[in-house]
Amino acid sequence: MARKKSAAELRAENRMLRRYGVGRNATRIVLTTIRYGVTGLVFIYFFYTLSSIADSWAGKTTEANVSVNVDAVADADVGLLERGVPLKHVVPIVLISLLSGMAGVAYGRYQDSLRKRTVARLSKYATWYEESHDPNRKSSRSSGISALRHDEEGE
Repeated sequence: MARKKSAAELRAENRMLRRYGVGRNATRIVLTTIRYGVTGLVFIYFFYTLSSIADSWAGKTTEANVSVNVDAVADADVGLLERGVPLKHVVPIVLISLLSGMAGVAYGRYQDSLRKRTVARLSKYATWYEESHDPNRKSSRSSGISALRHDEEGE
């Protein structure tokens, strides 16, 4: 049979278990703080990096000059044909290239019209807000599609 522990031994064992529990909980807190703290810092770093890039691009215009050099496509096709690639393999490559280019142009035009519609829709709210807060201000009283109003065109 196991001998019973004395009251002093039980108190010592209890103190040791409490210290162990405190140490274990402190370790969990530190590890959790490090884990989520590092994740938060990485998120904040990327947020500020992207916000500075976005601020540098704000108000800038984007111009895209897309051209298809037909001579280069024809030269590539002739080069493929000279190397012995069958015509049935060359034609799909050319079609995919041209379709990708046309799809890019169509996507660009769609994005431009979408931007214009969004600006037109949101400019109503900007005009309403400015008129309700400062009736003398005239900055957002345009048509909303980046064009001058008819009464301002003659000036």
